[in-house]
Amino acid sequence: MRNRLSLSARMALIGVAPVLCFAGTLLWIHSTIRTSHYESKYEGLQNLVQGAWSAVDYYGAQVRAGTMTIEQAQAAAKNAVRHLRYGTVEGAVFWINDRQPRMVMNTANPALEGKDLSDRKDPNGIFIFQEMVAVCRTKGEGRVDYQWTRNDTKQIAPKLNYVKLYEPWGWIIGTGIYMDDVERELRALAWIFSGVSGVATALSLVVTLYVVRSVSRPIRRISAELSQAESQVVASAAQVSSVSQSLAQDANAQAASLEETSAAGEEISAMARRNAASSEGSATHMAKTSEMVADANKKLLDMTQSMKEIQDSSGQISKIIKVIDEIAFQTNILARSEE
Repeated sequence: MRNRLSLSARMALIGVAPVLCFAGTLLWIHSTIRTSHYESKYEGLQNLVQGAWSAVDYYGAQVRAGTMTIEQAQAAAKNAVRHLRYGTVEGAVFWINDRQPRMVMNTANPALEGKDLSDRKDPNGIFIFQEMVAVCRTKGEGRVDYQWTRNDTKQIAPKLNYVKLYEPWGWIIGTGIYMDDVERELRALAWIFSGVSGVATALSLVVTLYVVRSVSRPIRRISAELSQAESQVVASAAQVSSVSQSLAQDANAQAASLEETSAAGEEISAMARRNAASSEGSATHMAKTSEMVADANKKLLDMTQSMKEIQDSSGQISKIIKVIDEIAFQTNILARSEE
């Protein structure tokens, strides 16, 4: 797919990709902030309930000190908690119920005061006040989430709540906020993030468009020059092709000559093989002739030795004959003298 994208599209993608990453980062940040925001809301509710609990405990201390009766202290405590406020949204008030459970005081809905709440449940089947009693019996305080009817819209909405038990009187003090109020705050933050992301995207697109245009124009010019050069290369290639054909023809002719030369070479090789065979026969005859000559030379040497020995014997015979001739001559002289 990468090869199908034009250069301009790739450059635009390079410009837009960081913006997309930035937008993704904002989404992650918003998700993290959302979790932290809900946690902070629970912590805020816990602190608010602790403040109301302290107000009740103040009057409990009056009972322990003997300055007030328990009825006076409880009445004063309910009146004090009833007038506590911590915001302008609906639900920013407190209520008190006991462990029966029965409503002791409810700022938002006084009609519930004194009523048994053990069978009160939300659309999800959660027995709301029994759940509060169970949490306080187990941990003394904690979160209890359920759905409750809003007074302003008369619609049931999810609600975040925190409750804490005042053990001496068996009172459970609680307060809560509606989740759609929290979501409204988060949506405002989301709109801010969306605006920042939109502005960043617009700026990135403008810068990317400017860069793409500033780069694409020289590239188009270079492309035109390359096209012209390509035409020249094609013409040169045609000339090279013509020359190549001529060279191919010459090569074919040379190949034919080489074939003829090869045939002649084969004939010469055959003659050489025949000459080699003849040379081998001649070499055999020469070897035999050399043996015969060597034998003849040996015989000549023997004959020469014999002739030398005969010559020596002849010399000795000549000496003997000479001696005999001298003896004969002397004899003749002696014979003549006697006559």
